Amino acid sequence: MAQAGSHLIKKIGEVDLDQLRDDLLYIPEQRQYPLQGKSKDDVNSAISTNTNYRNDEEEYTVRLYDDMLEYTYSIIEEYGLYRTRYMSLPSITCYGYHKDSSPRIHIPITTNENCFFLVDEQLIRLPADGSVYWVDTRYPHTFVNANPHVSKFTRIHLIGNTNKTFSF
Repeated sequence: MAQAGSHLIKKIGEVDLDQLRDDLLYIPEQRQYPLQGKSKDDVNSAISTNTNYRNDEEEYTVRLYDDMLEYTYSIIEEYGLYRTRYMSLPSITCYGYHKDSSPRIHIPITTNENCFFLVDEQLIRLPADGSVYWVDTRYPHTFVNANPHVSKFTRIHLIGNTNKTFSF
């Protein structure tokens, strides 16, 4: 099983997880909650599964919410993120196996041992301990929440695209 430190994933910093969780109190429960768009009114294309809407993901830099999520936006700024969103994954759910055009920054907010990445055929678990991870999602990957349906456990990550170079 691959862990942080492989060529696929690197820990690059830490955040205050309690403050991020406090910001979550202001947003509705939904699979993806966009934080940046191409314009103030662009709240849907950043989370669309239709990639025709995202030919140039680097254009998703406009802050969508001025009056809340101050701590979240400070992290977006600190790490130079674009097309950032909160993503949740309910029990017994996974994403399709795919590649992204750029690496992603992942900050696990709620997770457990039954939640994991499969990246380039390697199993990777990221704890919700305030760590900030650079993940090379240009390799084939998916994410799995294998918690039983009865647990109703939702995995939540703050995810943003990055082209920034980090020293490892």
